[in-house]
Amino acid sequence: MTSKPENIIIVKREKIFFSYAIRLISFFAVVLFHFNMAIVQFYPNSMMLGKLTYLNQTVGDMAISLFIITSGFSLEMSTRGNFDLKKYLAKRIISIYPAFWICYLIVGVLLFLNSGHINGDGEHWKLLLSFIGLDGFFLYKMQNYYLVGEWYTGYMLITYLIFPFLLLGLRFNPAITAIIVLTLFALTYLNYNKLFDVYINCNPLTRLPDFLFGMIFSRYIYSKKSTFYISGLMSLFIIITIQAFTKIIPSQLYMLIFGCCLYCLLAVAFDFLKEVKILALITPYLAGFTFTAFLLHHQIIYFLFERLDYSSMTKFEAYYLFFIICFLSFISAYIINPFIYRLEKALSKTLIK
Repeated sequence: MTSKPENIIIVKREKIFFSYAIRLISFFAVVLFHFNMAIVQFYPNSMMLGKLTYLNQTVGDMAISLFIITSGFSLEMSTRGNFDLKKYLAKRIISIYPAFWICYLIVGVLLFLNSGHINGDGEHWKLLLSFIGLDGFFLYKMQNYYLVGEWYTGYMLITYLIFPFLLLGLRFNPAITAIIVLTLFALTYLNYNKLFDVYINCNPLTRLPDFLFGMIFSRYIYSKKSTFYISGLMSLFIIITIQAFTKIIPSQLYMLIFGCCLYCLLAVAFDFLKEVKILALITPYLAGFTFTAFLLHHQIIYFLFERLDYSSMTKFEAYYLFFIICFLSFISAYIINPFIYRLEKALSKTLIK
């Protein structure tokens, strides 16, 4: 019988309300950002719902930062104790691919029925990129058969492969691990144009600090309630303070600081709402559909914007359209969820014994 390492704080696995709430809020923020971007694309100079940017940060970047930090938090929380690499990889495959494949197939069939073809460049080997979920990530480099998932799906798949190394480092020496990740972040940022073509906000190397922060938050901040609540107050102070230094702080560093502070602030705020029964019931349930809804929402936005005259809508009608897009995203996810579940179950029998 092996003893537990002294630096590991064991937290009872539970449904953590603020994690579900942040995931849900992040989804709505992503949809809102893409909704407004569709207005810019299809109806320039028309009324948007709110603004694209708040506090010198786009709504889309806020949402993605929260998604990434939440992923780090959830993964660290779910891998306490002995870490089984094979089981970890199997669970990641099961959590991503059934939903991705089924959404891709449904969207592909509907697009084919509507237009008689699926957009691509005729190089059919690139369907492999779609099969492994990297088509959206590699759109910056080549045209392919991308339909759902955007760059974020590919980004998360790559980050999932990096996670075991971060987890090992966090268990071995969290300070050294943080220093290495931040050094890699700084060197990548300073030499970015020489090293990469991919948009900097989509690069797993430049988003590792966000992901690691989620892991650190799970292990060392959430575990102690006093530290948890203090992090919220400190984050509010930091968000207010850095507004005076936006011209000095490098944009990528600002996004990292802002995203981490926003996460802490929301985590503490939502923690106070966990006893509200209706929220405690609905939020985790809806959050369970966010990944599938995320995969579908962009196509739903395009479908409606190509068929409706947004420029003639009133503000109420614009908000109603946004509501309809969110509703259709969730209801579509709900309808296809049984098929996803069956494929997950089949993969589980094959990959996890």
